Amino acid sequence: MMSDSSPEDLKIKERTRPSADKLFPVLVDQISDVIIVVDRGGIIKYANATIEQVLGWTVEEFCGKLAALYINPEDMSSAVNSFSRALFTPGLTPPIEMRMRHKDGSWRVHEVRGNNLLDDPEVAGIVFVSRDITERKREEKDTLARREKHYRILSEYSHDVTVIVNADGTLRYTGPARGQALGWILEEILRKDMFALIHPEDAGRAKEVFVEVLKKPGVFRMLECRIRRKDGAYLV
Repeated sequence: MMSDSSPEDLKIKERTRPSADKLFPVLVDQISDVIIVVDRGGIIKYANATIEQVLGWTVEEFCGKLAALYINPEDMSSAVNSFSRALFTPGLTPPIEMRMRHKDGSWRVHEVRGNNLLDDPEVAGIVFVSRDITERKREEKDTLARREKHYRILSEYSHDVTVIVNADGTLRYTGPARGQALGWILEEILRKDMFALIHPEDAGRAKEVFVEVLKKPGVFRMLECRIRRKDGAYLV
């Protein structure tokens, strides 16, 4: 099929078509995610304009500094591990969550994924795409608090022993039925290692189920095990 465009028309179209070099920076500055390029030494060599909207820093203020200066010290270990993985492994890294410092001094929770493009001469760095998930994490925390409050109210009227356990396995809360069934008062059992109260022969399987539940929120698992009473006897 013949085109109706003359050679001159085609030249005009070529001249008016935006080049990739000009179009790419414009598009990058319009997205809501922060894009950062870090060199081998951890120095920020590029950030898109979104950085000012998300973290309050201008591009000029943000670039040229160690990326570690903007990371919460408590999250530094996981951040360093992610950077090391990106440094020595070309391609995408698994996403991690970390708190990043806003210019106003507050901490914003970000989900960060890296991509090693050190061997790409056009980039020559590790590209990190960072998404602010602070509000989502706050909503998740509020939802969890509401569910926990509801669960506690129900447990106050239950004859079953109900517990709320922290991610490290320590007991955060137990219902009043615990006193009649196990003999412990709340102050004696609070913050104890849950697995220390489980019969040694059952503790291994209990830990496996606990880890599985942690990895799959909302999933329920049934487990029979012997629980130690205050007097040293065990109940199934």
